[in-house]
Amino acid sequence: MTMPDLSRLITPRSVAIVGASPTPGALGNSVLKNLDRHGFRGDIHLINPKRAVIDERACLPSIADLPHGVDVAVLAIPGGAVQTAIEALAARGVGAAIIFSAGFAEGGDEGLAAQAEVARIAREHGMVIEGPNCLGLVNYAAGVPLTFVEVPVLDLAGKPAVGIVSQSGAMAVVLGTTLMGKGLGITLSVSTGNEAASGVEDYVEHLLDDLETPAIGMIVEQFRQPRRFIELAERARGAGKTIVLLHPGTSSAARASAATSPGESGPRPSDMRSSRTCRPSATRAPPPRYSVVVRHHDATDGGAAGAGAGAERDRTKSATTARCAGAKRP
Repeated sequence: MTMPDLSRLITPRSVAIVGASPTPGALGNSVLKNLDRHGFRGDIHLINPKRAVIDERACLPSIADLPHGVDVAVLAIPGGAVQTAIEALAARGVGAAIIFSAGFAEGGDEGLAAQAEVARIAREHGMVIEGPNCLGLVNYAAGVPLTFVEVPVLDLAGKPAVGIVSQSGAMAVVLGTTLMGKGLGITLSVSTGNEAASGVEDYVEHLLDDLETPAIGMIVEQFRQPRRFIELAERARGAGKTIVLLHPGTSSAARASAATSPGESGPRPSDMRSSRTCRPSATRAPPPRYSVVVRHHDATDGGAAGAGAGAERDRTKSATTARCAGAKRP
């Protein structure tokens, strides 16, 4: 499968905030504050039909008033307005969009249909979609924080750095905070959410090509493209990069947590151990050696503290001899 061009999403030269707000703590306002704090040097376009100015910046009344070809739009709007917004963004040649809103594929048949329509529009217009139901991304290396979570400016000079790819936004934040606390740098942190039109495999491939990212931390509930992930794991080994993968266990708490975000069915890492479809080849050759470490996690409660404690209790096994990125549990 051809990898989408993520450059306009990850290293944009222009950003539109749809749903910009002057209210402290509002999603759109938090995104703007992050961009200012990190010294983003590109163009910022604010869209709010009820405001002429926000934080001394002019506001546009609608997406139709955007200049053509903005790189990425951050949608800080209710889910019911997303499809119309994506159509308008596509008409203005916007290259990518980040959708924070929930209530799509994880919310039943109606939400699934809405997400499929967003994916169709993106596909037809060559747009990259991150989300829906995500926390956005932070490109620490380039100073591009496209998230409503307050994130610090990191000095990566001389630090070993990690890239984070997580379907869960909350767990991406927990992992990032933990790594920072241990003195490690982070080049890029992405939460993929429901993966309507881009997935974990796309961002892993991007990080494999990034010379500043020697290791990748992943939190994945299920893979949409398991064979492709295996190929990427092989590439990582060849490049001397390590992939560390955490996925939920089989307890009722873990399954309930996973049910709030995946959006559509796909193989879980634990299922991939016995799936012939995800083998790199159809032959019965010995399992290849991957540069992947897999940690299985059964959540004991829904909070970050519980997740961290559970991860510490869980057993870890190197998957350098694992088949299809799933280590046999000890």
